Amino acid sequence: MYKKIISIAIVLGLVFYGGYLTARWMISDDLQTSTGPRYSTKAVERGDIKQGVNLTGQLSGNWGGSITAPKPVGITDSNGMSVSVTYRIEEVFVEPNDMIKKGDNLVRLSAVNLDDILNELTEGIQKKQEAIQEKLSNLSKILNQDITNVSQVNAYDGIVFRAPIRGRITELSVEEGEKVENFNIATIVDDSKVKISFKVNTYEYANLQEGQKVLMQYRKVTEHGTQLAFDGLYPGTITKLNKNKVPYGMSYIHTGTIEADNPGLVQPGMVVTIYTENNGSPVTALS
Repeated sequence: MYKKIISIAIVLGLVFYGGYLTARWMISDDLQTSTGPRYSTKAVERGDIKQGVNLTGQLSGNWGGSITAPKPVGITDSNGMSVSVTYRIEEVFVEPNDMIKKGDNLVRLSAVNLDDILNELTEGIQKKQEAIQEKLSNLSKILNQDITNVSQVNAYDGIVFRAPIRGRITELSVEEGEKVENFNIATIVDDSKVKISFKVNTYEYANLQEGQKVLMQYRKVTEHGTQLAFDGLYPGTITKLNKNKVPYGMSYIHTGTIEADNPGLVQPGMVVTIYTENNGSPVTALS
């Protein structure tokens, strides 16, 4: 019993003594306080490493701040293949670490085939403009009004037909509420001028010429003969006179055309008496 107690006491004593010796060996007797980190410094020198970037295409900035060279879009050659552009850097306006402002020039490029591409783009724009003008012209014909911009078209206005010339409506083929499709709406006759065909014998022809002024009297045909359609004589001009005579019955005649202002509602079938004139007065009636 006593032997076991003595053995345990010896073991505990050795453990405590060993721990004491270990602590004394690891902890120095002289306590030193650290006053800061210990380090050494050396001047940093910039090396001679350089990095180059080859760019092709027109320079343009993006949101990342980098520079990219865009590829032409929509440009093809005669075979339908995409056209590539190779640029040459002609001049650099900046150096690394330079401070720049928005809009400052950075690099100037040149390209051998740039003119060809610009010409193709210009031709393409012109063709599109011609196509737009053609469509606007077709739309103008459909709507019967001059249109220079599509925004001028208002569908709620419908299609309004306007008189293309000054004249008189001789036929109106529609009524309100009627449905039409490829239908003749109306016929307008410009009756501000009249053209009168005439014929003269060879003796009268010798005293007439193109551009000569004449006087005319309009008569309408009735059951009992003719009567005046308009009071007075009206001037006209010989605009055409055929120098070649043609046979007419037992003799020869020359034909011609007279143009004059319409004094009123001149109707087909009216009879016209033509006079040569002198200072506005009738001289001789033509046969």
